[in-house]
Amino acid sequence: MPTETGSKFHQFALMALIAALAAANANTALATCPGNTPTRFTDNGDGTICDSHTGRMWEKKTGTVGATVDCADAMVCPDPHNVNSRYTWAATGTAPDGTLYTVFLAQLNGLTGSPKVGGTSAPCFAGHCDWRIPASIELEEILVPSCSSPPCIDAAFGPTHASIYWSSSIGLGGPADAWGASFKSGVVAGNVNWASSFFARAAEALPVLEKQMSRSFIIGLALFVSGLLAMYLIGVVAGAALLLLALHYDQQSNKAHMLLVLTAYSRAMVRTLAVGTDSAQ
Repeated sequence: MPTETGSKFHQFALMALIAALAAANANTALATCPGNTPTRFTDNGDGTICDSHTGRMWEKKTGTVGATVDCADAMVCPDPHNVNSRYTWAATGTAPDGTLYTVFLAQLNGLTGSPKVGGTSAPCFAGHCDWRIPASIELEEILVPSCSSPPCIDAAFGPTHASIYWSSSIGLGGPADAWGASFKSGVVAGNVNWASSFFARAAEALPVLEKQMSRSFIIGLALFVSGLLAMYLIGVVAGAALLLLALHYDQQSNKAHMLLVLTAYSRAMVRTLAVGTDSAQ
């Protein structure tokens, strides 16, 4: 039978892991948009859309779906809201430094010397200077899965190509892939090559960054405490490696992998704790 100390240790470790799993799914953000509105998506009238389910603010596209334009620079694509503009994820092949970031986001956040967003004098779009490329899990939230009439998105978002839209999440297909959301099929895919040209829709950064920071902190703290208590059973190096791996996947907002990592970690904890408590008799 396990000792009383071992039993309490076992219980504490499992509680910490359960807290970590809960944190991975918690929405701890301070909402930019109000919740519990009559409709989920609200047009703010300033080129942005509010999602009352997540508190997230989105960019609304303009124009008419038609011939696409590959945006080599801001002079080619002076209006970042144009539905027909396409961008690359990476230029060097090693980092997020393609026109998605150097042109599209730079225009939204007032970081270029090109004509201002929408032809106005405002330095940043809709009064926010922290627009970003959404993570794959966030794009998945606004997808209409397996819709029969593409594009698979609510009409409130304005014109949308029935095609792939970039996410900021690094993909699974190789070192030069990213996740993208297909608004034609209503699914996300993790093998979109960085050098390809696809569409973009920005999300306002403040709520999700706070959410990611909070999730990372809580998950990191729970795993760190668990690791400290179990280091004599699992080992510091193994515990630290699992922690870094978990936080890496959390940073990429890849919930599926995050949960797999935490599940594997909890199983290892249970097995080693059982061995440790039995040997302590």
